[in-house]
Formats: sequence, structure tokens, C-alpha cells
Amino acid sequence: MVGVNRPGLRVALLRHLAEHRGVKAAAHQLVITPSAQSAIELIARTIVDQGDTAWLESPGYGGARAAFEAVGARILGVGLDDRGLSIAKRIDRPRLIFVTPSHQYPTGRLMPVSRRQELLGFAASAGAVIIEDDYDSEFHYDGRPVASLQGLDRGNTVFYVGTLSKSTFADIRVGYAIVPESLVTIFERAQRHGGQIVAASVQDALADFINEGYLAQHIRKMVRLYRARRDRLVQTLKAAAGDRLEVMPPAGGMQLLAYLRAHDDDRTITTRLAEAGVTVRPLSRHFVGEAAGQGLFLGFAAWNEREIDAGADVIGRIISTPADAASKRSSRPVPAGRVGKAPSRRSRRRSNRHAGA
Repeated sequence: MVGVNRPGLRVALLRHLAEHRGVKAAAHQLVITPSAQSAIELIARTIVDQGDTAWLESPGYGGARAAFEAVGARILGVGLDDRGLSIAKRIDRPRLIFVTPSHQYPTGRLMPVSRRQELLGFAASAGAVIIEDDYDSEFHYDGRPVASLQGLDRGNTVFYVGTLSKSTFADIRVGYAIVPESLVTIFERAQRHGGQIVAASVQDALADFINEGYLAQHIRKMVRLYRARRDRLVQTLKAAAGDRLEVMPPAGGMQLLAYLRAHDDDRTITTRLAEAGVTVRPLSRHFVGEAAGQGLFLGFAAWNEREIDAGADVIGRIISTPADAASKRSSRPVPAGRVGKAPSRRSRRRSNRHAGA
């Protein structure tokens, strides 16, 4: 398998993940894929049979739902409490459980160690496997980060998925999965037959980037920058729309969630914001089944203070103006580059994440 999963990147990346995320694995358990989404799809194709039950957090990540539906899984949305995925009193027995425990997507909630241990115990008793999507946990701002779910696993049930696209640059399309020891050979075969392969030259360059300390240095720099941008967005949103939005500052990540206080429809507001040049995502779209909340999902990593201030001002103006009143006059367009607007290629390279993503 030389040339498919390069040993140099496997060793370098595992050392980084063991130090910063507490994973426990051997280097040959790392499968290098073109993205985290492709790693999720690879796991789904290899593990899930038609009709198997897959649990998804609700609200949760739509890309995982699409991957499991594509292989014929039966999707069940599982609600959240303040500690993440709520599994108490569940009597169904899934084949697969998908979670984002370190920074729940999209609420930003952190699953504590006690709930992680409860989830691992449940999965072992149910004969289920867990996909832990650790998509942006390297960007942690408040308190001490919690080690990965995979690092706590003693039953060989967790597939750990991550990406280098967020911690480096968006144009570097590289994800990875740590698979259980007993499934390494099967996954390497499935990876090759499915064409989920990253060029050897890219893998070797990333190995050098990690080994020479540039990845850790870049993450430290971005943590300082993103923390300041998060704080700026929280401050400006509260000033512009604190009476209409309940802003939830995340402990990490690149986005935040703002709940709508009034009985506003988040999809209608999202459409109106788009017409004004600001792109956000509606919380209601992330639920499996009936939406249990309304809110706006906003990114902050790609924007400087001036752009954040301008975008927050537009959000405050839009949600404070009734839709029927707004329809009587044309919305003033927002200059490109404000919060939520898809960034230019230069902006993506600078901060690697667009708002609402």
C-alpha cells in the first residue's frame, strides 16, 4: 500500500493527534482521504448495510446524513441536552452513531467525559460503531479541551475522522480517519477500490509541514486570531440585535449559533439576509424531522473587524424589520467581504473558512 497512505504522513499526523487530541492508535490505522466527508462516506460504504439504523445528532451535520442515506441506512435523529447527544431511555439499537462531541455541529456544545463514557458503554452493549467527527477541535479558546472520544475507547468501536483543510488551507483537500485495528486491511482495500486517494506528493509535503513544526505554529496563531474574531462578532451581534438574538459564544471552532428570541422563521430571515448580501445558515435546516428551534448559524473565521461590524449591522437591521415592511423597499446591497459573504480565493487562503459553513 505504499503510495496510497504514505508512512511519513501517517507517523507525523498521528504524533500531532496524540499530543493535541489524545488519540491512541498505531500509524498504520490512519487512512488518508481527499476530505473528511470522503472519510465518512468510506466508513458508511464499508460498515453499513441496507436497512441498518444510523443515529445522527439533531440538529446535526447534513453531510453525514447524506452519506448514510446513500448506502440505504435508516436515519434516526437523536436530540441533544446541555451535554450533547442524549441517549438516556433509548431502547433502539443502532448499527452506527455519528457524533461531534468536542464542538457539536451546529450548537457548539461540548460533550463532557462522563457523557462520552456513557456513550461508549451504550455502543458496546448495542454492538454499534461510532464515528467521531473532530472537524475543528484544534481551535479551542476557553477552558481546557477535552481529549477525543477515540482516546477513551477500550472496545474498538470508534472511527475518528478529521481534516487538515481547516487547520491549514481550504485548497488543501486532505482528510483522514483512524480505523479500528481489526479493520485496517478491509479499509485500505475499500479505499483503493473507491479511489479515495490523496496524491503522494501532497502527503509528503504535509508530513514535512507537520514535522518541521509549522502546523502547530499556524494553529497557535489562528487560535489567537479566531478568538478575537469570535469575541468581536459576539459583541457586535449583541449590540445590533441583542433583543432579537440569543448569541451562544462557542468555546471553540469557527462558527457560532444565534437563537432567534421571537417567533421568527429562520429560513425567511436567511433569504432576506442573502438578498442584502449576507449569507448565513438557518438552524432549522439541521434537524432530522421537525425543527425544534430557530436560529442563525454564522462563521467568523474569515472576516476582519470591519467586515464583522458591517455584517452584524445588516443582521440587526434585517431581523428588526418585519418582512412585509422590508418587501416595500429594496434592500441596500452589502459590499462584498462582509460577514457571511462567500470569501474570495485570497480570503479563503488567509483563513480557510467561510461564514456559515
